Amino acid sequence: MRRLTTIALLVAGCSAQGENISTRSDSAGVELVTYAGPDRPLDWSFDRLFTIGGQETGEESFYALAPGYVGADIAGNLYVLDRSAHRVVVFDSTGAALVTMGRAGGGPGEIQRPFGLSVADDGIVGVFDLGKGALVRFDAGGQVLSQEPVPPGYQGGGFQMIPSGLMLIVFDLTVTDDALVEHLIRVSGADTITLVTLRHLPTQPIELASCGMGFTGMPPIFAPYFRWAGRRDATAAAAVAAGYEVWLIDPHRIRILRRPLSPASATREAALALLGEGMRVGTPGGTRVCDPGEVVEKQGIAETIPIITRIAEGPGPTWWVARSEGAASPAGIDVFDSDGDYLGTLPASTPVPVAVIGPDRFAAIESDELDVDRLVVYRVRRGPAS
Repeated sequence: MRRLTTIALLVAGCSAQGENISTRSDSAGVELVTYAGPDRPLDWSFDRLFTIGGQETGEESFYALAPGYVGADIAGNLYVLDRSAHRVVVFDSTGAALVTMGRAGGGPGEIQRPFGLSVADDGIVGVFDLGKGALVRFDAGGQVLSQEPVPPGYQGGGFQMIPSGLMLIVFDLTVTDDALVEHLIRVSGADTITLVTLRHLPTQPIELASCGMGFTGMPPIFAPYFRWAGRRDATAAAAVAAGYEVWLIDPHRIRILRRPLSPASATREAALALLGEGMRVGTPGGTRVCDPGEVVEKQGIAETIPIITRIAEGPGPTWWVARSEGAASPAGIDVFDSDGDYLGTLPASTPVPVAVIGPDRFAAIESDELDVDRLVVYRVRRGPAS
């Protein structure tokens, strides 16, 4: 249901000791940006403007969202990938539905297995269709464009359309041992550039009797994984380590943002808390739930819990870096400007952007008690860090 009232979420500031000093140094052409001070609470408030989604019928009948399913164009329109209906629904800056793109099927403009959406500066919409192994594309008015191939090794998930190309994660298909290697790449025309590489911890095949499932290879629980976000200007922010290190890469330079925060040791108790009632696995016959104790025993546990859980593009433009509740440092969302300077920290409960709508608005995903997802649009009001 669309909300017509405005709700303000106040993020209170308080005095912090020390100065906000980021030190910069150069290492082999990479600029190292380190903020060694304490958290500086940001005195920002968020006005809740409207909500879309979660309806039984119509354009708002989607109910399952993820960061890679939502986009926005430079005019402030929102694009939502409704996977269950094999379509993209476009809403204007007030939440009114504008146009619907795509339908189920294997023909031109039809979508079989949608697994990601991105919107380019010129309004072109791309949906990755796992069934076709390509991007199904539409122009800003919903007209069908030619399909676009994706690089070998891409298996779905978030991707970013950029001028003349894409940014996305691909598996390295040349690796012959049991290790999994992933690359964040930028593809522009005939050029492919590797931006950041993650070599996963060794995996092993496991059999789970509690749910009757077998897996050819799974890394230990809490093993580092790719956390990244991209912008249409071909800038990317990515983390691959357990510690606090964010690679900020634009077409002309590389920065590494650091804070001297230590990851917490991973424990069996933390792994069980992460799994909750069990590991849920989707199958053609429905969802199976694997016993959490058996999963921990068979899958194993990494040594530490990664500090960074999520990276998002924020309005401003800014980069938002969410910290884990299980890490040694308190949970929160660190905000950096485009140059990598630390601006301050928001509470962990702050809504995290999935799409930026201009300099002061963004959309976030919120779930109700029935796990129905809705898209909520906020306006941010910025006060100073304290």
